[in-house]
Amino acid sequence: MALGSCRPPDRSTRATAGSAPTAEIAYTKDGVLHVRATTVEGAYYALGWAAARDRAFQLELFRLAGLGRASELLGNGALRQDGFIRSLGVPERAESLAVQARAQPFSRRMLEAYAAGVNARFDSLRARLVPLPRDLALTGLRPGRWSLSTCMSVALLQGIRLDADFPQLDFDALAGRIGRERAHAAQKHDPLVRYFTAEDRGHGAAAESMAAPKAAWLDAHADDELASRALEALRGALPPGGPGASNAWAVGGARASRHAPLLANDTHLGLSTPATWYAAHVSVPDTLDFVGLYVPGLPFFAAGRNHDLAWGVTSLGAHAFEAYRESLDVGGQNYLFQGQWEPIRSRSLGLSYGVGPAHVPLFWIAAQSTRHGVVLSVDKKARHALVVRWAATEKWPVIAADFGWEGAHTLEEFRAHLAGAFAPTLNWVVASRDGRLLYQAGGCVPRRAHPMSLEPTPGWTGEGEWLGAAPLDSMPHAWRDPSGVVVSSNNAPADMPDLDSFGDYADAEHRAWRVREMLGERHDLRAADFQTMQGDALSPQWPIFGHLMLGHVRRLPAGLPREAVDALVKLDLWDGLALPERTQPTLFRAWWNELNARLDAPGREGLLLAILRGEEPASWIARERDPKTKKKLTSETSADDAAAHALVRAWEKLAKLLGPDPRTWTWARAHRATLEHALFRRDRSLMPAYVAVRGDRSTVCVGGSTLPNDTLVTHGPSMRVVFDLADSSGWFIVPPGNSGDPSSPHYADLLDDWAQVRYRKLDLAWPTDQEIESRGRLGPKP
Repeated sequence: MALGSCRPPDRSTRATAGSAPTAEIAYTKDGVLHVRATTVEGAYYALGWAAARDRAFQLELFRLAGLGRASELLGNGALRQDGFIRSLGVPERAESLAVQARAQPFSRRMLEAYAAGVNARFDSLRARLVPLPRDLALTGLRPGRWSLSTCMSVALLQGIRLDADFPQLDFDALAGRIGRERAHAAQKHDPLVRYFTAEDRGHGAAAESMAAPKAAWLDAHADDELASRALEALRGALPPGGPGASNAWAVGGARASRHAPLLANDTHLGLSTPATWYAAHVSVPDTLDFVGLYVPGLPFFAAGRNHDLAWGVTSLGAHAFEAYRESLDVGGQNYLFQGQWEPIRSRSLGLSYGVGPAHVPLFWIAAQSTRHGVVLSVDKKARHALVVRWAATEKWPVIAADFGWEGAHTLEEFRAHLAGAFAPTLNWVVASRDGRLLYQAGGCVPRRAHPMSLEPTPGWTGEGEWLGAAPLDSMPHAWRDPSGVVVSSNNAPADMPDLDSFGDYADAEHRAWRVREMLGERHDLRAADFQTMQGDALSPQWPIFGHLMLGHVRRLPAGLPREAVDALVKLDLWDGLALPERTQPTLFRAWWNELNARLDAPGREGLLLAILRGEEPASWIARERDPKTKKKLTSETSADDAAAHALVRAWEKLAKLLGPDPRTWTWARAHRATLEHALFRRDRSLMPAYVAVRGDRSTVCVGGSTLPNDTLVTHGPSMRVVFDLADSSGWFIVPPGNSGDPSSPHYADLLDDWAQVRYRKLDLAWPTDQEIESRGRLGPKP
């Protein structure tokens, strides 16, 4: 047996007869795991053992984070995150979900076997039969016990990561700054571009058909920074690596050159080391045979394929969270609900502050809650409190069907399994070998007595109550025949009358439009075309904003050197491709970001466009004082002034960041991905080197940027997969590598390929001897 050239053999694989299921495992030279077993239990036991071998630190972090104890691994900086997890009741909810999962026959078998496999490897680490990985050794801790409820807590953590969005609090904070009437006016121009997945169509070309009402400068009575304080509390409490953007699309068999569906998926999340996803192939004769990617600790393959189906996911963005405003009594101890005062409940969170090896109990830190959720902030003067509520922690029986979609043979079977999915809320794109396609929204989304509004829901009226979970059949979905197309890129799922209540789809849906445009009406598509599309770096914002911004600079602004003329001429000729060798994306993105940052409602793309077109007053962006610092600025009275001053600020910052010569301001220098390890402050060598990446915030190949303030990209494609149902083919890439062990050769061996949008093999064929790097056997000896 040889299970990796960098580690000694693990004696835990030499289990005594009957102590563990039997499985054969093999690792390819790309670090991909292949498991072959005679039983489901054997396969998932091996899958768990391998995850603990390759991702020990990650699994232990997930285990502790799900218990609200991440600070034991990461230090006191994670205490706010622990407090939020405990306040939401995640540990208790995970236990209740585990009870439901055990009642489902396949779920119980797979999850208990997976946990047993994790524990087998962890037992070896605790007994010092094999050395701890370097990152886990840094903490001074040895891993704890894994259980079925731990798997459920990982699902809940991913739900927080993807669904913890609070547009009501964002609106309330904005209204506190500029007044409610003006805050409402800021929403009216967005989204610039809309594409409805279920209808396979879009509404509203870029801003041209949108009204441009004049906004009044009236101040409304906001709750004195209450929402701002709530948002600040959430920013420090949410787990790192929050939502980014994702793409999943498929074409039916009639549109592919090989007459079978093609499917692509790339999930854009916080970039991290170890990788978010783990690539594996699982085979049980006559039962299971699938390959794909899953989040370690939660062995549900969110992207994958078997012989009959291929599937992928994007974040649905449904309102699984809701903010409520409670009305308090004079003492602030009770809140009003339908004419009756109810006490605010309080319970100790049991947190402790680490001081060396000792821990000081923080017994005074408690979670306060109402019937509507966890209290985030209180304004005693205004007698209001803001609370947040999450559907996944309600006491609804959300596991309504058994898991195991990996073994489904038809779209109908696959869809039936999705009724059991609870968190996070996801868009599922599924392709069938018979040529058909399915789009299905899923996850725990509340049914509401009244639609959710832009502002926090009044808690005292009783009109904002939840009525249980929305059944799968009521969620957006669509079937497509072999000539059809499905495109999901975090865009609006369907043209629904209560769309704004269902989810927050205010961002321009550039990526969905661009993918659909590239697919066109072609009937000769190949897997290579899908790979090229995943790396598409055409910035849709450039043709919308670029020449308009240049038009507002009538002459070279004071403060810019003469070489700026050449740079602006070059920018004017740019084709919009954000590629590493180009300099134009650096100047455009820095300029656009500086201009947008001056908006009273930053991020409102449609509002900014309306201002530049003269359809909204320049007072939205032109100002004499900085809105945050209140420092006096160069006086601005027009959009021309604002655009020119933003260009000067961008130029000066870029010169400090990248040097004075704009010819050296390449996107490769200005747009570098960083894959942060949670312990990088203790050991910088745990992080791979920065790597130049293509794309920008609006491209299909997403890479958000804070230029000109920083060159680092922290969110991007956390994986890419392409599947061709004409045979067993598949291709993938995960950054930085499939192993999370810093001593493994597969810790960062895929990083360059990822940056260059290159792929490795990921199909259903068992690897050949030439492809296998190491192999072994788990369970009793033959």
